[in-house]
Amino acid sequence: QEEYVNDVHSSGVHLLGMINDLLDISKIEANAMNLYKSNFNVLRSVNEVNNIVTALASKKNIEISTICHDKNTEIYADEQKFHQIMYNLLSNAIKFTDENGKIEIGIKKAKEKLCVYVKDNGIGIDKKYHGKIFAKFQQIDNSYTRKQGSTGLGLTITKELIEMHGGKIFLESKVNEGTTFTF
Repeated sequence: QEEYVNDVHSSGVHLLGMINDLLDISKIEANAMNLYKSNFNVLRSVNEVNNIVTALASKKNIEISTICHDKNTEIYADEQKFHQIMYNLLSNAIKFTDENGKIEIGIKKAKEKLCVYVKDNGIGIDKKYHGKIFAKFQQIDNSYTRKQGSTGLGLTITKELIEMHGGKIFLESKVNEGTTFTF
C-alpha cells in the first residue's frame, strides 16, 4: 500500500508541475504575467533554490557548487520568477546529468548587469537542436529524454521570464560533455 501511495503522490506532483507550466505559458502569451520587483540578495536566493533541488541531486550523487565572489550582490527583479528560472535550469541540469556528476552555478555582477550560469557535465545537447531548445513543447528526441517525461515548456518559460526582465539567455553545449545556460 505504501508503494502505491508513493506512486500516486509522485504522479500527482508530476501532473501539478505540468499544469503549472501550461498555466504559466498561457499567462505569458496573454501578457497577464506580472512582475513584482524588489531588491534581493542573489546568492541567498540561489541557495534557497539549491535547498529545494538538493534531494533530487543527492539521489544521483550529483555535486552542486556555487561560485560568487561578491556575496552581497543584489538585483532589482521579481525574486519568485528568479527562483523559477533557477529551479528550471537546475532541475534540467540534474535530470540530464548522470550519477556522480557535477553542476556549477556562477554569479557575477558587472556594472548594472547580473550574469548567472548553470553548467553541468551531463549528456549535452546536439548542435542541431540548439535553435529549437527554447521553442514550446520541444524535447530532444532520444531515449534518454523520452524517459524523463515533461511538457517541454520549462526552457520556454525560463527564456520568457528572463526576457520579461530585459535579459537574454544563451546556450553552450556539446554532446557527452555537458551544457551551460547563461543569462
